[in-house]
Amino acid sequence: MKKYIHFILLFGLLILVSCDSNSSDKINNDNKLESFDVENKQERIEVLSKQIKVYSEILDAEFSLFNANGFGNTIIFVPAASSWDYKMAIKIDKKNIGKWLKGMYETKKNPQDSVWINSILEKLDDKRKRNWQKSTKDAASTRFNTFYDNGQSKITIFYWAEEIIFQRIIQN
Repeated sequence: MKKYIHFILLFGLLILVSCDSNSSDKINNDNKLESFDVENKQERIEVLSKQIKVYSEILDAEFSLFNANGFGNTIIFVPAASSWDYKMAIKIDKKNIGKWLKGMYETKKNPQDSVWINSILEKLDDKRKRNWQKSTKDAASTRFNTFYDNGQSKITIFYWAEEIIFQRIIQN
């Protein structure tokens, strides 16, 4: 009986600590982070830069990020499997493309790429969508891919004339 009471007290304490509404930190525990509701370009770049490895200056960014464990800094008592799906559109200076493609190899284009690329841009207003229009056909783009031992894969599609990278990073 005593163990049961200790368990209830401990459980109650955990609930009180996790429900602290007076916390001064604004922590995002959602498992999706999307740029469509962030109007300021610099803020979008800063948010994305905290989530990915940045190889050179980012001039503009749009993204749709999913992380099974969320994006907050809180302790997760029962974490989900460590998996994520990061889809992003990034404008860079093309002189820096080698930094973004290091360790990757060129691969055949995949028709499914347009599905995930469109999912990044579909919620944007027309003005922001124009920033990501491609004046060249898909043939003027190059697709790169790499796989890592930890189960992560990265797909990068670079539109040379527009200096746009569409990138998808998946961790299973």
